Amino acid sequence: MIDRMVTTIFRHSQELRQQYSIGKEKADLDIIQQIRHKVKPTLAMFEFDELSDSLQEGKQILESEGFGVNFESHFKDFTSKLDEVIQEVFSLKDAM
Repeated sequence: MIDRMVTTIFRHSQELRQQYSIGKEKADLDIIQQIRHKVKPTLAMFEFDELSDSLQEGKQILESEGFGVNFESHFKDFTSKLDEVIQEVFSLKDAM
């Protein structure tokens, strides 16, 4: 059961990174909204609060300013935090 949870977190984290990047590249708010909506429960369930807060910050930036300089800065910070989560989960997955 724990293996399944770790696999789910890992898969959702990778999908989040991929889709968030695609949404940024295409300046497509729908892509970002869809992936944010899909992974939000997983992030909350496993208490990835810092990542959830960063997603919320990105949402606010996009709603108020769109895909500009502030979103670019947010994106770099967000992907850095997400990479840390992916690495952490990958380590757990390898340990199993």
